[in-house]
Amino acid sequence: MSKQIVHMRIDEEIKSAVKRLADNEYEGNFTAAVECLLAQSLRMRMIDLTTRWEMYGAAKNAKSKVVMDDKQYNEFIRKLTDGLFI
Repeated sequence: MSKQIVHMRIDEEIKSAVKRLADNEYEGNFTAAVECLLAQSLRMRMIDLTTRWEMYGAAKNAKSKVVMDDKQYNEFIRKLTDGLFI
């Protein structure tokens, strides 16, 4: 697959988060981290909306062995909702 240089503007907070991910998981390779995140996001968006809502409902209603207080649970649900793009 050929690669092209693409110029874009992104929020500083997103850039910093991608940099941390690149440092932690891609030996500092920012481009690899961006490509992986975009591919992951595209795969998630290919799942139809009804299924994504069902995934959200299953996660929200599931009994978990992970102990979370209310604040942690609410943060988890917000992240899940963002991740599922619903």
